[in-house]
Amino acid sequence: MAKSIFISHNYNDIKVSQAVKKMINDNKERIDNKLVFVDHDDTQSGSAAMDWEIVDVMAGCDAVLFVTGDHHRSSPFIHQEVHHAIEKNLPMLATSLPGEGFHIPRAINKEDCAVFNWGSGELYNHMNQI
Repeated sequence: MAKSIFISHNYNDIKVSQAVKKMINDNKERIDNKLVFVDHDDTQSGSAAMDWEIVDVMAGCDAVLFVTGDHHRSSPFIHQEVHHAIEKNLPMLATSLPGEGFHIPRAINKEDCAVFNWGSGELYNHMNQI
């Protein structure tokens, strides 16, 4: 049975958002799991509403993939996503776009997060094994 992987990314960073959507579309035959993410900004309703949205989407997920980069470390919700992933005991994976700085979110112990190159077969294989 296919599992769901929450994709943590900075949806305000158009480059990252487009790359995530392209990765999903281009690799449908290589990724056995369902990839889900929050792709809209609900911060006008307050940070509690956005946090609820993250919790709601992550509730049905079996793992989290953090797509990091130069702008993702400044995402105001990355720490909540890490907290919820740890709270749910979800496996955590991380990658970054080519040419972007790679930063594992500070709230994650490096030994608790599998790190892969963007678009690598290793990343897709690991996602399929979750």
